[in-house]
Amino acid sequence: MLTREQIAIRPVRLEAEDYAGIAALYGAYFAAHGVDRRYTAADIENFLTAPDFFPDLTQVVEEDGQIVAYSEHVPSAATGNAWGDLIVHPDYRGRGIASALLAHADAQLLERAKTYVPVHLPVVARRGAPSVDAAAFRLMEREGYTYARSFYEMRIELGDSSAPALPEGFHLEPFDRQKHGRALYEVHEEAFSEHWGYERDPWEEWEHYVYERPNTDSTLWLLAFDDQGIAGYAINRQLREDDPTLAWVGMLGVLPRARRRGLGEALLRGSFALFQDRGYTRAGLGVDAENTTNALALYERVGMHVHRTTHSYQKTLRAAE
Repeated sequence: MLTREQIAIRPVRLEAEDYAGIAALYGAYFAAHGVDRRYTAADIENFLTAPDFFPDLTQVVEEDGQIVAYSEHVPSAATGNAWGDLIVHPDYRGRGIASALLAHADAQLLERAKTYVPVHLPVVARRGAPSVDAAAFRLMEREGYTYARSFYEMRIELGDSSAPALPEGFHLEPFDRQKHGRALYEVHEEAFSEHWGYERDPWEEWEHYVYERPNTDSTLWLLAFDDQGIAGYAINRQLREDDPTLAWVGMLGVLPRARRRGLGEALLRGSFALFQDRGYTRAGLGVDAENTTNALALYERVGMHVHRTTHSYQKTLRAAE
C-alpha cells in the first residue's frame, strides 16, 4: 500500500498521448467489469476540450509509463453540483491510488468552488460506477459519500418491424442544423427540465457535445413536429465505432404539450425500424430508474430489458451559507 505522498497526481494534459492513455484506461476498466463500452481517443478529446472543461479539476496518476487512474469534476455555478468519474486500472487497485485520488480531487473541487460556485449554494460532488464495482462504493462510503440514485442501461434485440405511423397531428422532418439547431436545443431543455439532477446546459456545450461529437450522424435522428414546431425528438447514434451492430438512443424527449398521445413510443419504435434499415441488430439507451415521466414503463412495453445498472453517490463538500 502506497502512502498518499508517494502517489504522483498530475493535471491532465491536452495532448494526444493523454487522450489515448485515458481511453486505454477506460477500456481496461470496462473489460474488468464486463461493461461492453469503449471510448476512443477522439471521444476523450471531445470531452476534455469542451467549453465546460476544468483543467485543474481533471487529474491522472501515471505509473510505469501509463495512465493508471483518472478523475474529473464538472461543476455547475448554477447549482453547485459537480459530476464526475473516478476510475483506476484493475491491475493497480489495492495500492491506495483510488483513495488518494478521490481525496485530492474533492479538495481541488472545494478550492475551485471558492471562485466559481456562489456561497448561497452547496457544493455537492456526484460520482457513479457500475453496480458490479463494489470496491468503488466501499471507497466512496469510507470517504463520506452516500447513495443517491440508480440508472439503467436498457437493451433490445431488434426484430423485423416497420416504422409506426405517428399519432394524428404530428409529422417528421429531417434535421437541418441551420434551421433546427437552436430550436432542438430549447426543446430538449424543456423536455428534461423536471428530471432529477437537471441543469440547463449552455448553448455552447450543447453544440460541442451533440452537434460536434465525433461520428455524429444526424440522418439517424427523428424530429416530430406539430403546428407549434418541434414536439418530440430522438437523437440516435452508433454506440461504439468498433461495433456496427449496436445503435444507441442518446436522447428521447417529448414536450409536455405533446405527451400521453403515443408520440414517445412512435419515436422509439421508429428509431428501432431506422436502425434495422441501417443494419443494426441491437439497440440501447439509458434511463433514470426513478424517472417521473413513465419512461421506464414505455421502454419495457416495447420489449427492452435492463442490461446494466449504475449507482450514483454524492457528498456535500460545502454547505450553503
